[in-house]
Amino acid sequence: MAGWRALFLEGQASRPLCEWLRVLGAAEDRAGVRRVLAHALPATWEHPDCGEADRAYLSLAVGRALIQAGAPEEAAPWLRDRPGEAADTAAARLRWRLQVAPAPGDEDRLAQGTGALWAEARALVGLDRGGQDLSSLERGEVARLLSWRPRGTTGPRHVARWWRY
Repeated sequence: MAGWRALFLEGQASRPLCEWLRVLGAAEDRAGVRRVLAHALPATWEHPDCGEADRAYLSLAVGRALIQAGAPEEAAPWLRDRPGEAADTAAARLRWRLQVAPAPGDEDRLAQGTGALWAEARALVGLDRGGQDLSSLERGEVARLLSWRPRGTTGPRHVARWWRY
């Protein structure tokens, strides 16, 4: 974040910040997630160049990171519907919200969503719930994730944990 600040471009740091949160969450680094929320997130979130779509994706990234880092009780406010969110953000946000604070109709929205992003979200929800079917996920991404999983982890669980959304 220091580099973005030095260039006065905090408003353009939302994507790297989301990726940073994804990795910290998947690595179960609660302290790291909390540091990002306290120090790096506000500068980007409050920057005038950070738009609603950026905030929607940042909100998703925070909610996901909190769930994965072991603080699911703090995730629900971050996983509410957001104005300006893209379809990929909506599908992924719904996946994570179903784990901690499903809203009425969320299961129906998941089932009725059309297109590849919604199919991916349904497959990932299946993995989150203990399923084993990786066949409907993009093969290249599955292969990449399975190529570096730690010993003792199951393939489907690892894929669900480290998937990009």
